[in-house]
Amino acid sequence: MEQIRNMVFETNSSSTHSITLRGMKDSMDMPYEENNIEISFGEYGWEQQQYYDYKDKLSYVLTMIQYRLPYKWDSEEMGKNIVNTILTSNYYKWLEEMVWEYCKKSISVEQNESDWSPAGYIDHQSTDILDEWWSDDEIEFKNNMKNFIFNSKYGFVTDNDNH
Repeated sequence: MEQIRNMVFETNSSSTHSITLRGMKDSMDMPYEENNIEISFGEYGWEQQQYYDYKDKLSYVLTMIQYRLPYKWDSEEMGKNIVNTILTSNYYKWLEEMVWEYCKKSISVEQNESDWSPAGYIDHQSTDILDEWWSDDEIEFKNNMKNFIFNSKYGFVTDNDNH
């Protein structure tokens, strides 16, 4: 029996997220909101979903920031302050600036009411999915994230092997 998966690679993990390409032609999206792009922290686990909308990709990057910050995951204080820590980080500042520079829109982050994951969640097997796009250099970070978020040829897929 042969299984063919379009636009994703295979892995041994029970869940996986992957960056995907829809064709090779660059096509930059321009947000349609009037002044403000509202996003929230997402929960990206084992669901079977394809994401190509810039708001989804912006939410994924926002949620990913927590996995790039230097703090102890076992700290009780971390859970209480994680949202504030993310929103005051250089990565978030650069993300806000990039969005403003690209489309003259500001970002507003809707707070997640979850006690379990106030800053959202990305499955532990997939927190490295943006490694090749992530940078500690401001200019490189902004350019890479602009291309990933607003270029409609890029997306990401969440899936698992329990089906």
